[in-house]
Amino acid sequence: MATPKKINTKHVDTFTKKVKEKLPELYEAHMRSVHAEIMYFWEKGFVNLTEWDSPNPIVSLTERAFDNESLLALSVEKRAILEELKRILRVV
Repeated sequence: MATPKKINTKHVDTFTKKVKEKLPELYEAHMRSVHAEIMYFWEKGFVNLTEWDSPNPIVSLTERAFDNESLLALSVEKRAILEELKRILRVV
């Protein structure tokens, strides 16, 4: 299993706070989309969630997230989303 990575969220937090204030509907839609994708990958065994009941749960990748056969079973769109998640977690 991949080790959870702590990322510098200073710029992301600033951006999301501004969006949350200026465009709350866009912010909420984005957060619903992010949560839905994380839950999809958790249900399929590609990510682990720890402290899931906290405001900031820890997301980490499982071995399945690096298994070529498992990756090929995903749609092209889901593979792209998972690759972006890996990039954000700085695993690839």
